[in-house]
Amino acid sequence: MTDDYTEDAEDKMNEQPVPEAAVEAEVKGAAEIGTEPATEVKPAADAVQEDEAKVIKSRQLEKQNKRKARRRAAEMALVVSWFAACGRCSFFLAGYKVAGGEEALVTAVANRGKHWLPLSWTRGIANLVHKSYGSRVDIDCYHYEGCCSECQRHFVYRAAEGEDDLPTLRIELKTRQRQ
Repeated sequence: MTDDYTEDAEDKMNEQPVPEAAVEAEVKGAAEIGTEPATEVKPAADAVQEDEAKVIKSRQLEKQNKRKARRRAAEMALVVSWFAACGRCSFFLAGYKVAGGEEALVTAVANRGKHWLPLSWTRGIANLVHKSYGSRVDIDCYHYEGCCSECQRHFVYRAAEGEDDLPTLRIELKTRQRQ
């Protein structure tokens, strides 16, 4: 009997009375869950709008990059067409592209002025000038001007002025009519 009595006492201790207010709050909370998704949809809609804005912005950037690439390609084609009329000058430009890489030529075209194309100078370019135009530019030269024997296109070499400067070569973009 004592065992039955202790088990009943333990059961009563484990069963805690739940106030009716707590039960009503749980029921009320469950009912409100059905109405809360409307407030949760709003942030999801904002996220969708942000994603759409990002997609639109990325498409605009793609279009701008394509326009820039087309513009660079058109400028490159224009410069190459100016050099194509002369056998020596087209040989020089093709050799420069091979010696310095296509990036060097693209950079030179991007930095071109109204009349001149600035090129970087290396010993390989010095050999190229000698093979293309027959002009030997030595290291001792501070300033050297020459021209193509076919089209009279001028080129100018200038040695580095300071320790931080690099020697440069610039060549005319278009041949001018000489008198």
